[in-house]
Amino acid sequence: MHINQSRIEKFFATVKAQEETKKKEDVVACLNDLLLDEYLQRDLYESYAYLLFGPEAIAVQEHLQGHLDDEMDHIKILQRYIVTLGGLPTLDRKPITVIEPLEFYAILEKDLELEHTAVSKYSKAIADLEGSTEFTALKIDLENILAQEMEHVHDLVLWLKPY
Repeated sequence: MHINQSRIEKFFATVKAQEETKKKEDVVACLNDLLLDEYLQRDLYESYAYLLFGPEAIAVQEHLQGHLDDEMDHIKILQRYIVTLGGLPTLDRKPITVIEPLEFYAILEKDLELEHTAVSKYSKAIADLEGSTEFTALKIDLENILAQEMEHVHDLVLWLKPY
């Protein structure tokens, strides 16, 4: 029986290309999910930051503006990777939860919840990319975003800590 080496090589090249395409599609889907959460965090900061009242409100508002700037940077990074990988950044948005009671600590607790979700999702995304040399730069950028999200959690925990 004669085996056509060229046909076998083409077959395996096709299989490999399909696997790479599937992997990129999976990464784009993951990045779009992260992007949805970043949009929500940004929207929450913009919607609620100036509804904070109390002795610490102005200092917290100023600090949250820094968090908002970080979220905007995260959005740009995620969008860039999505497009680079051949995808389209999502245009969808998650609805902003109405926070009741509309109080200083309730707003910060909701923000803390979103930051914990971000830490969890970024950690999973990074773990999913482990061992893949194709996505090394993406993994590094996601690790940097994760570090900022963890810093946000730390800030919020300190503000919510009773004196």
